[in-house]
Amino acid sequence: MLETFHRFRGEAFGLILEDLARLPRRTPVVVVGFGLLPHLMEPLLTEPRHAVWPLPTPEFRQVAFGSRALPEGTFTRKSDPERADRDIALRDTMYTRRLHEETARLRLPAITVDGTMTEGELAERVSEVFRL
Repeated sequence: MLETFHRFRGEAFGLILEDLARLPRRTPVVVVGFGLLPHLMEPLLTEPRHAVWPLPTPEFRQVAFGSRALPEGTFTRKSDPERADRDIALRDTMYTRRLHEETARLRLPAITVDGTMTEGELAERVSEVFRL
């Protein structure tokens, strides 16, 4: 699942860039999404501090997804919904691990999101990276 999920392979990256190119140049923008892979972003950054990757722990992700209302039948259409849920959690954990390794290798900022910070504290950490 990890190797074939298109967003994890950067296939939508060009579309994201096209959307961003249509925005006024002076407009500050925060872009979040699976397709913003560090190795694709790094050549476009004038400074490493112009990007930050929030990296959720598996436990935080489980709590976050458990609290969301998913569209009816999201996993019930699967022959084994519990296994599908476990497989997606494992895929996302592996993806986050890759992002952690890649941001470290490229010396790009990342923030571990584990649920111990409040939303305000997380916003403060992001603001520190962006020097706002």
